[in-house]
Amino acid sequence: LNLAHHLAWGFDHAAIADNESTDATREVLDAFGDAVTAETIADPNDRFSALRRLVHRIEARHGQAQWVAVSDTDEFWWDAGGTLRDLMSRVPANAIGLYSDQKLFLPTALDPSDGPPYVRRTWRTTGPSSPLHTSYRSGKSIYRASWVREHELTGPHWCVAVRGAAYRPPRALVHHYMINDENKGENKAVEITHDEVDVEEYAKRGEKVPHARRYRIRMDREKYTV
Repeated sequence: LNLAHHLAWGFDHAAIADNESTDATREVLDAFGDAVTAETIADPNDRFSALRRLVHRIEARHGQAQWVAVSDTDEFWWDAGGTLRDLMSRVPANAIGLYSDQKLFLPTALDPSDGPPYVRRTWRTTGPSSPLHTSYRSGKSIYRASWVREHELTGPHWCVAVRGAAYRPPRALVHHYMINDENKGENKAVEITHDEVDVEEYAKRGEKVPHARRYRIRMDREKYTV
């Protein structure tokens, strides 16, 4: 669904760094034919050098690209207010790229039991300032292909090697469902929601109260928005 969504929304091609998957990933990628170019990597940290190689391979077959977006399999770029072309047309000519915040969708007791996470999860944190938004505070980026062609990214969010500020859309455009680490996400939600903080016990041991235990959050509409 991730690939189908992005190709339908306006992306012309998908570059995949496959970390030696042992499931049906290859069969899924093959079903998209020439719209996908993949490279197998042994170390997930190699995905940024692989991206640059993939861009060169894609451009050798299809011509020069204009933009290169970075996201994981559990993240969906989408702007309900317009098309991908509309979005990229708003990036100033002097900006290397676009940087968007993420909407973090988390499991709740109200979720349906059937279907994939990105269908079942309809509740999300109100934003990076929410106490439950304890990870993925950084957003994701779309770069000019001319920059990616000559440089290797330093991370999955905004590359620190880029000179100048990125264009920031007024609202978050990356929908993050934590598909790859669903159990950890559920455990985190339960822990933060129900864990009582005994500050004195931590003080007796001379320890800091862990960040995730500083809050007692109720899963209700005051803390979440659909």
